[in-house]
Amino acid sequence: MAFSLLVLGTDEIIIFRPNDLDFSQWYVFLIELFFTFTFQVVIQHSKNSKVTIFDNMVLGVGSVAAAIYFSITCAGRFTGAALNPTIGFTNLTFVAIALDTNDYIKFLPAYVFGPLIGGVLAGLFTAHVSARIIHDPNEYNQVRKFARMTEDVKKHKPLSTDQEPLYYNST
Repeated sequence: MAFSLLVLGTDEIIIFRPNDLDFSQWYVFLIELFFTFTFQVVIQHSKNSKVTIFDNMVLGVGSVAAAIYFSITCAGRFTGAALNPTIGFTNLTFVAIALDTNDYIKFLPAYVFGPLIGGVLAGLFTAHVSARIIHDPNEYNQVRKFARMTEDVKKHKPLSTDQEPLYYNST
């Protein structure tokens, strides 16, 4: 951020802040919490094998890209869409120091605790709600079920030297 300040100057610094400084802190907090929650739920449903609906990661990556686009597009108009407590804290603190203003500091708790609590709620939702509602995808996939049934048959078990062969060559 210091490098961008040196190169771009104070006029071009990106500030995660509400478009209207009259927004309440709770409004910013709830928007950051909700869109962080939705983004994190999509990530966790793409990565967690117990709740994923994807067989390959290409669809998972596509869904995560769509989720980040959705979150930034929707929340960005109102709050700037930090969606990460570290980015929100660092950006607002740096801007307050670089621009020597305290206009944005009042939103600091919303930008830190909104994404933080949203991420925690997404983890709890995935672990305790989705894992109970969404059934194991392997259970209903007939191809995987057959592969599990035949897995033991496919394993080659070599005969030991003290066992007799199953058949004799008569020639």
